[in-house]
Amino acid sequence: MVGSYNVIAAVTVVALITVWAVHYNTATFHRVPGAMWAKSRDHVTIPRVEANCNPRRMGSVSDGGWWVCGTAPALQSDQKKCLVYSMGIKDDFSFDEAMMKTFGCEVQGFDPSSFGIASKARYEEIGGHFNEIGLGHTGVYEPGQMPAFWNGFTNPEKWSLKSVPDIMRSLKHDKVTVLKIDTEGAEWTSMTSFGANGKGERFWEELMFELHFPPEYGIESTLDGGFTVYRFGPLSDGVDRVSMLRELSKVASLWRWNDNIDNSCCIEVNFVPKIPS
Repeated sequence: MVGSYNVIAAVTVVALITVWAVHYNTATFHRVPGAMWAKSRDHVTIPRVEANCNPRRMGSVSDGGWWVCGTAPALQSDQKKCLVYSMGIKDDFSFDEAMMKTFGCEVQGFDPSSFGIASKARYEEIGGHFNEIGLGHTGVYEPGQMPAFWNGFTNPEKWSLKSVPDIMRSLKHDKVTVLKIDTEGAEWTSMTSFGANGKGERFWEELMFELHFPPEYGIESTLDGGFTVYRFGPLSDGVDRVSMLRELSKVASLWRWNDNIDNSCCIEVNFVPKIPS
């Protein structure tokens, strides 16, 4: 009988682990049991699509490196006309360097923080173009005045911020091959601009974010490899992330996502342009 009980116990444990794996994304900001979806105030599901990618890891295998789909025409051309915007540098630019060495891309880096500016000389030594501006609503923000979009984070120094379309106009760029955004919550300030550049034209070929969420949000993996974001409480900062992701999904298709392996605050997501149906 003892052996039978052990077998039953083992099967039960395996079943529980399986349920946990399906209904919980264990490394994220908020764990969501499958039965809790009915208690949410709003949600959006972002399905994963088969994008015929040739995925390559660019840069570090840990935080700082990113996966690239590789289907953008500029990444497949020998003419080396690809352009990368790397929003958020700090002191890790292994992704930027890999894009230059692997594809011969022009890489424009953006970071207004003292950590980023301290890396400016090294960044330019590897061939990058460093811009002392950040992503956000265009303007100059005195210390503590930048809108907080994640976990109370704000600017300790005076920062100049610009939206992506405004940056492109100032640098005289029409299209960005790869747009990487890792800006500690500021990604939400310009989410609505990623569908068009004001002319009704999409200006990116690959789009990748680190997405940050406050505690009222939760996430659940979906069986197709995508994810669902739930909102369980009132908006803590007035930013409706569910609605923003819903709008983004009209022009962008998710081909990959994963937890930030070094930080449980957020997820990393990769998009390609959505093919009109």
